Amino acid sequence: MLSHHQPDGRLSTHTTLPAPPRWPLVQPLPDGQSLLASVRARHGEHNAAVYDHDGRLVHTAHLGDAIAHLLTTPSGAVWTSYFDEGVYADSGLNTRGLVRFGPDLSPQWLYPHPDEAGLPFIDDCYALNIDGEKA
Repeated sequence: MLSHHQPDGRLSTHTTLPAPPRWPLVQPLPDGQSLLASVRARHGEHNAAVYDHDGRLVHTAHLGDAIAHLLTTPSGAVWTSYFDEGVYADSGLNTRGLVRFGPDLSPQWLYPHPDEAGLPFIDDCYALNIDGEKA
């Protein structure tokens, strides 16, 4: 069972979800929806699911393998960072180290590849924080 709380700490809803135990990452989404994700996923395997406030499955998606952190914003953006086993994989979104998905879980922004932008390489993300809707 998931409980959604208001910013002032008041309980707003309880939602019972059929969450398999391998999906340890949970984040709130707008309109009482909840995002559940698994840290690990094979190539193309859907490892994220969005449930509505009644516990019904809305949609699923592949967020990449080796998720280190998963955070959502009030508008429903989903920020995902990855640890080394995903970053050093042969392919996939996780090789970028940091990705922002939209509320529909489609990729909206990928950390630039160091060869493209001259930025440092992300080997592993040890911490992730989001300041509202600022990217």
